[in-house]
Amino acid sequence: MVESKDCIIFSTADWNTPYWTNKQHTSRQLALKGFRVLYIESVGLRAPRIVSGRDWKRIWERLKLGLQGPRQVENHIWVLSPLVLPFMHKNRLVRIFNQGILRFIIRRFLQKYDFKRPTIWTYHPFMLESIKGFERGQLVYHCVDDLSAVPGVDTAGFNKEEMRLLNVADIVFTTSPALQKKCSLQNQNAHYFSNVVDQEHFSLALTPAPLPNELMEIPEPRIGYIGVLSDFKVDFQLLSDVARNYPERHFVMI
Repeated sequence: MVESKDCIIFSTADWNTPYWTNKQHTSRQLALKGFRVLYIESVGLRAPRIVSGRDWKRIWERLKLGLQGPRQVENHIWVLSPLVLPFMHKNRLVRIFNQGILRFIIRRFLQKYDFKRPTIWTYHPFMLESIKGFERGQLVYHCVDDLSAVPGVDTAGFNKEEMRLLNVADIVFTTSPALQKKCSLQNQNAHYFSNVVDQEHFSLALTPAPLPNELMEIPEPRIGYIGVLSDFKVDFQLLSDVARNYPERHFVMI
């Protein structure tokens, strides 16, 4: 049987998010290698916060994009913004309803574009029902974070679904030794590959050029950080202690 060059990626990030992560880069690299990729944006791992304007804006944007159906964003890459219920994720009937809708949309896409035995590459476990009954290739779980620790995520429900995924995945990639150790308890084909960096982009910092005004005003030595600034990922107390004990050093957080 000829190996399929089609792939479905279940992401935890929207395609147009300002800062790309593993999900978008993996999709692009697969496309460059000749794969046709259906990139499915996040189905929402937590319920939106009622008081969060950002969450409501995202719901509105998802509604507009979701009504368009799958859209081609690059050569060999289509993006699907799934229209699912954003509330009551702990309710089993809601999960069945959401994944049933997603399964119907995916099946129509596969038929329209003649995707054959696609590789399933997922970054979260809430997709197993969405591929039920599909003729598919290998199932890859790319575990890049402990998503059960994200505030607002149903930890028990996530761990249960992740266990199901690990038991059926053909191969597992993890971004830390701790995640590899955790996943290997359920799947012996779990491998550790550390996070990488967009060398082409960040090497631009070595190009001689004027500093931005914001940095010019900050004395040297400067210690820079670019990444997520969440209290469940960054030890702000540690940063505060270091800054207090080394006042001659200046921290720049982006």
